[in-house]
Amino acid sequence: MNVKQAKIYFSLGKALAKKREWKEAIAAYRQAIEREQNFADAYHFLGDALVETGDQTEAINVYKKAVEINPELWELYHKLGNLLPEIGELEEAIINYHKSIELKSDFCWSYNNLGDVLVKLEKWEEAVSAYRRAIELNPDFAWTYDNLGDVLVKLGNWEEAIATYRQFMEIQPNFSPKVEEKFNQALHQQVKGRLEQALSCYRQAIEKDPTDVESYQKALEIKPDDAELYIGLGNAWYDKREYQKAFDAYQKALQIQPNLVKIEENAIVFAACQQALKIHSGVLKIEVENSKLSHTETTTENWQKYRNLAQEKIATENQEETVAIDEKLISLIYEECIGNCIKGWIFKQQGSTKILTINLYIDRRKVSQIICNDYNKSKINDLEKGKYGFEFTIPDEYLDGKEHKLEIKSLDNQQIILHRNFSLQIKGNIDVVNSMRIEGWIVDINSPHNSLELDVYVNGLKYQSIVANLQRDDVGEIFGFSKLGFFVNLSEERLRGSEIVLTLKDSYLPILNTPIMAISQEAKTHTISLLNQKVSGFDFLTDGEKQWLTKVVFPNLKNFIRHQQKNEQQLFNAKTYHQLSLWRSVKQEASLNVIVPVYRNLKVTQQCLERVIQSKRNRPYKITVINDCSPELEIHTYLDELANSGQIKLIKHPENEGFVKSVNNGMMSDTQSDVVLLNSDAYVTDYWLDYLREAVYKEERIATATPFSNNATIFSYPINCQETEDIPKDLTLEELAQICRQVNQNVTIEVPSGHGFCLYIRRDALREVGYFDAETWGKGYGEEVDWCQRALDLGWRHIAATGVFIQHVGSQSFVGDKINLINRSMKLIAEKYPEYDLVIQEFIKSDIFATARRNIDLERLRRCGDRFILMINHNLGGGTEKYLQDLVYILDSENIKSLILKPDAESKDWVELTAPKLDLLARYNLSNDGKTLIQDLQNLGVFHIHIHHTIGFSKNFLDKLLKELALNYDVTLHDYASICPRVSLSQAEGKYCQEPPIQVCELCIEEHGAHNSLQKLYEEIDSMEIWRSNSENFLKGARKIFVPSQDMTTRMSKYFPELEFTLRYHPEVRKTITLHSQNDDESSIKIGLIGGISEIKGLNTLYDCASYAAKIKKEIEFIVIGTTAKNNLFEKLSNVTIYGSYKQEELNELISKSKLDFAAFFSTWPETYCYTLSEALENGLYPFAFDIGAVGERVRKLGLGYLIEPDVNVASLVDALYSFANQCRQQEDTVNIGNDYSDLFMNKYYNL
Repeated sequence: MNVKQAKIYFSLGKALAKKREWKEAIAAYRQAIEREQNFADAYHFLGDALVETGDQTEAINVYKKAVEINPELWELYHKLGNLLPEIGELEEAIINYHKSIELKSDFCWSYNNLGDVLVKLEKWEEAVSAYRRAIELNPDFAWTYDNLGDVLVKLGNWEEAIATYRQFMEIQPNFSPKVEEKFNQALHQQVKGRLEQALSCYRQAIEKDPTDVESYQKALEIKPDDAELYIGLGNAWYDKREYQKAFDAYQKALQIQPNLVKIEENAIVFAACQQALKIHSGVLKIEVENSKLSHTETTTENWQKYRNLAQEKIATENQEETVAIDEKLISLIYEECIGNCIKGWIFKQQGSTKILTINLYIDRRKVSQIICNDYNKSKINDLEKGKYGFEFTIPDEYLDGKEHKLEIKSLDNQQIILHRNFSLQIKGNIDVVNSMRIEGWIVDINSPHNSLELDVYVNGLKYQSIVANLQRDDVGEIFGFSKLGFFVNLSEERLRGSEIVLTLKDSYLPILNTPIMAISQEAKTHTISLLNQKVSGFDFLTDGEKQWLTKVVFPNLKNFIRHQQKNEQQLFNAKTYHQLSLWRSVKQEASLNVIVPVYRNLKVTQQCLERVIQSKRNRPYKITVINDCSPELEIHTYLDELANSGQIKLIKHPENEGFVKSVNNGMMSDTQSDVVLLNSDAYVTDYWLDYLREAVYKEERIATATPFSNNATIFSYPINCQETEDIPKDLTLEELAQICRQVNQNVTIEVPSGHGFCLYIRRDALREVGYFDAETWGKGYGEEVDWCQRALDLGWRHIAATGVFIQHVGSQSFVGDKINLINRSMKLIAEKYPEYDLVIQEFIKSDIFATARRNIDLERLRRCGDRFILMINHNLGGGTEKYLQDLVYILDSENIKSLILKPDAESKDWVELTAPKLDLLARYNLSNDGKTLIQDLQNLGVFHIHIHHTIGFSKNFLDKLLKELALNYDVTLHDYASICPRVSLSQAEGKYCQEPPIQVCELCIEEHGAHNSLQKLYEEIDSMEIWRSNSENFLKGARKIFVPSQDMTTRMSKYFPELEFTLRYHPEVRKTITLHSQNDDESSIKIGLIGGISEIKGLNTLYDCASYAAKIKKEIEFIVIGTTAKNNLFEKLSNVTIYGSYKQEELNELISKSKLDFAAFFSTWPETYCYTLSEALENGLYPFAFDIGAVGERVRKLGLGYLIEPDVNVASLVDALYSFANQCRQQEDTVNIGNDYSDLFMNKYYNL
C-alpha cells in the first residue's frame, strides 16, 4: 500500500477529468485504487468518469464499492439512484434515494429524482409526497413543479395541477412550449369537467320541465353541437308560441344532423311549425283537412301526440288572442331610456290577457313590434295582474347623436301611447388599454344616474357583456353620479394582437373611439422579429429591398414601438379624468444583492471578492457567491471560510451548471433585492455600487446599468470596443475610478444592451421580464443580450454608468471555450434578433461614448503636464508614421509632451487625438465637437503645431483649427501631395512622370485619378493650378518647412521658388555597421526586397527580373521579406519567395534567416527618405538601387552599394544584379549610419 502514490494518481485523474480526457482519467484512478484499496474518493471519481464514458453498469459497481468503504457518502447513494433506473433496477434506486435522504435530508434533488422513479412504478401518491418535499426544500425548484403537475394530472387533480404548472412558469418565464401545452391541457380538462357537471344539471332540469327554455339554452352553450337539444328547444319554443324561435332551433338541429328530418315525429313537428309561421304572418289560411298534418293515418301514439299538438297550435292562431289596446283600458308608464335601451311597463285597467303588443316608431317609421309580457309573475293584487313590462333596443342607425322622434303606438296604430324626442349623447373615455385589461368610464348625458350596459368584441367576436357600474369618484364629481366605470380583464394569450370594439348592449356601433388594438409590447416586437426572419423568403423582393427591410425598416419600427409604449398606455388624454393609480409603478427602495458566480482561478477570485467585501459604501449590500462546482479545491476552501465568517452567502452547486443557471439561482435566492451580476474576474473600488444605483434610478424604466471597463466590448475604455486585460499603465485602478467619478458622475448614456461582467438589474424589471434563459444560453455568452432585448420589448431601457469604472480581467471561467461560446452566441442572437447586429454596429459607429471617454482622456492628459506640441498626421501608417513616432519619442526624452491628431480611418466626420505612452484615444465628431476640440487643445496648453500630412482632413477644418489656435506651425513634407494629387509623381504602372507641364499633369489625373484619399478633394477643385496655389498658401503660413532629403528640396523649389525649405534628415540612431554578403551558398544568389512591394516600389521590375533570370537560367532567388500588391503574379515563378506581412520586431530575424547577398530597391518614383533602406543597412546589407530620389541620394552619400538608372533594360539589370552579388561576396565594409540629433533636440531640429 502506497498512500502517497495513490494520492498522486488521484490528483492526476482529477486533472485529466478536468480536461475531459476520460479514458486517461479512468486509468489514473485505477492506479490510485491499486495502490490504496480503500480509497473511497478514488472509487467515487472513477465512477463519475465511467458515467461520462457511458459505462453505467461498471459505474454502479464502483459506486457500490465506494459506499462499502465509506457508508456516509450520501452523494454516492444519490448517484446510484440516478443510474439504477437505467438498468431497470427501480426498487433498488428507491432504496438508494432513501439512504441519500437519510444522510442529507435537505438535498432537494434526491426527493425530486425519487419522485421520478416512483412515477415509473405508478406510485402516484408517493411521488406527489416526494415532489412536494423537494419543493419545500427549494421553493424555486422549477422543474419539480413540472414533474408534480404531471402526476397531479394523472390523478385527475386538475385544479392543483394548474396551480403547479403556473408556479413553474412564474419561476421559469422562458419555459418550454411543452409545459405551456400541458398547462393549457390541464385548464381544458378542468373546464371540461365543470362543463360536464353543469350539463348534467341542465339535463335534469329539462327532464323535470321540458319547456324550460333557459335550461336548453344553457346546455347548448356547453354543447352547441347537440342536435337533440336543439329539437327539444324548438319544442319548448313551440309550446310558448314563439314560432320563429322554434323554427330557428329546428333549422339548427338539421344543420348539425340533416338526417333528423327522416325521423317521423321530428318531421311532423317541423312541418307544423312551418305552417304556424305562415298562418301567423297571414300568408296561409287554415285548412286542416288538407293539411300535411292529416295525411297519415297509421301513426304511433307519440306521433299522434305531436300531430294533435301541432293542429291545436295552428287552430288557435286564427283567433286573435292579442287584443287591440283601447285608450280607456290602458295607461303606459315610461321608465327610462338608457343608452340605446328603452324600458317601461303598461298597466291594463280592465280584462286580462297573457300578451299585449305595441309598435315602436322612430321618425314615423315602424321599426319594431314589441310584446309586453307579464311584468311580475307573482300577481299580488288586481292592479298587478294588469301590469305588463316591455324593453326594446333602438336600432344602430338612430344612434348618430342627432335628434329623432320616438313614438309607441297600439297594435292597430290608432292610439299613440308615448311621444318624445330622443338623441344619444354618450360621453366617456378609455383610460387604459393593453394586453391585460381595458379600463375606462362611460355615461349617458340624458340619463346620467344610470349605468350603461356594454358589449366587448375581440376580433369581431363577442367576448363579454359588462355593466359600467364601478365606482369612479373622479368622474362622479363632474356628472353627479359615480358608478360609471368599467374594467375588462383580458387574456394575454388572446391578446397577442387583437382588435377591441366596445358597443352599447345589443348594438354593433363602435363607441369610445374604438376599434383599437390591444397587443402586448412583447408581441409587437416579436411579430416584427418574425417578419424580419421571413424576409429572405420574400421572392417578390429584390436583395436590396430585403436588406432595406431587414436593416432599416424593421429595426426602426421596433425602436419606434418601444418608445411609444408609455403613450399607448395612456390613451385619449385619460389623465383628465383618472390618474391610473392601478398600473402606475411606485419607486421603492429595494435592497442590494451582489451576485458573484465562481468557477476557477483562485487568485483572481480572491482579489475580486476581497475588493467587493472591503470597498467603502454608503448603502449596505449583500454578497451572494455561487460556487459552480469549481474544479479547484482551494476555491472551495476559500469560499467556505468566507461563508463561515459571515462575509458572504454561499450557494453550492453539486455539479457545474454554467454561468446562466448560476446567476439565476443567485437572483432567485432573494426575490426582493436589486441585483448586480459581477464576474469573479472583476475588480471594484470604493463606492462603486452607490454610484451604479444612483445611475439606474436616475430615471423611470431603466432596467440595467453597466459601468465602464477595460474589457467590456462597447463599454470598454480607453478605446471603443477594444478589450485589454489591464488598465492604462499611467494610473492605478483607484485613480482611474476616481477620474471617472470626477468627470462623468452625472453622465449616463442609453445603450442597446448591458454587459454581464457587471450588470446592475432593478428588481421591478426582473419581475416583469423574468430571469435569464438558461435553457437557450447554457454555459454563457449572449444571455444578457437576450434578457436586455426582452426588456426593451417591454419598454425598459438600459444605460451605461460612465462615472463608474470596474476592471475586468476577462473570461477566466471560459478561457478554452470562449471563441466557440461567442460564435454560438452570435448565431443564436442573429436568429432571434435579426436587427441586433445592425443596431450594435450603428451604435459602435456613432460612438455615443466618445464624450465620456474623452472626459477621462483629458483629465489624464492634464495630469501629464501643461505644455504640448500638437502633431497632425494622416492615418495611413508607413514611413510618415514611423518618423512621427521616432520624433515623439525623442521629444519625450527631453520631457516635451506631444499630442497626435489624425482623421478617423472609418469616417471623415471624426478625428482622433492620441498621446504616446498614455494609451488613449479622444475622438471628436467634427459636425458637433469642432469647437470643443479647439477649446480642449487650448486648455491642455498646446504651444506649437507640427503638421506631417493633411490627407484625411478637409481644408476648411485645418484652416479653422490653425486660425483659432493662432499658433506657429511647422510642416514636414513626406511626399509630393502638395504638387501632385497622385502623391508620388508617378503615372500608370508606377513609372516616374518626369514632372511634365501642368497641362499634362491635369490629363494624368483625368486618366489615372488622384490618390484614393485625395480624389474627392481634387474633384471639388478640379484644377492643378488651384491645387498648387492652395498648397503654396498653406506652406507660406508655416514657420518652417522641413524636407528629409536634398533631392526633395530641389524638386519642391522648382514649384515654389519663393518658399524656403529646411533640410532635416529623419532622426535615426547613429550606428557603426559592417556591410557584407550573408549568403554562404555559392551556387545561388539571394537578393532581398524589404516591405510592401507595390507598383511604385518596383513590382513590375521584380517580375521582369525574376522572369528573365528564370528564362536564362541564372541562379538568382528573389526573397520578398514582406508582401506584394499582386502575390498571384509570382505563383509560377519558383525563384521568387514571398514571406508575407510581418511585425516590425520580427524583421531582423527574417533578414538574418534569409542569408541574403544584398538588398535591392526598385522604387520607380523619387522617394523622399525610405526607411527600408535604413533597415537593410542596420542588418549589414549592401544596397542596390535605382538612382532616383532620396534613395539614390542616400546610397551616393553612403559611398557604398550600387546605383543604376531606372530606365535600364531588364537584361542589363539582371547582369548588374548578378555582378553586384559577386562583388558583395568579395568585400566587407564598415560604415556609420544614422542621423544624430542628441542633446537639445528641440534646439537642433526645431530651432525653438
